[in-house]
Amino acid sequence: MTPGQEYCASFYVVLTHFSAFATDKMGVYFDDGSMDTATWCAWPQTEHVPQVYDTVIVTDTLNWTKIQGTFTATGNETFLTIGNFFDSAHTKTIPENFWWAIGDGNNIYTWYLVDDVCVIPADAVADAG
Repeated sequence: MTPGQEYCASFYVVLTHFSAFATDKMGVYFDDGSMDTATWCAWPQTEHVPQVYDTVIVTDTLNWTKIQGTFTATGNETFLTIGNFFDSAHTKTIPENFWWAIGDGNNIYTWYLVDDVCVIPADAVADAG
């Protein structure tokens, strides 16, 4: 990414029926690859502040919800990670009573599916072909 260039990032999420909670703060974090997502994937990544996130609690299990925002690149962004980077004290949740989530012992987890990830310069001109 070009330093100082403004970019628009967007993606869609839908809550799965395996979730015990619906949550807010779904976002995307851009970095240089230094984030350790393998060792600490189950722990909050609170030291990383996502450049784009939404404060809406996504509860829809049928329709895709768009998360979108703009940010200014520093120039070292090579990778992106999507998720919730906030701890429990800074995340709003709504309990979901999906019997299969509770029956499988998934009473503390939230799973979202992600699709149609897009990152483009904010001043990009549309080209419909």
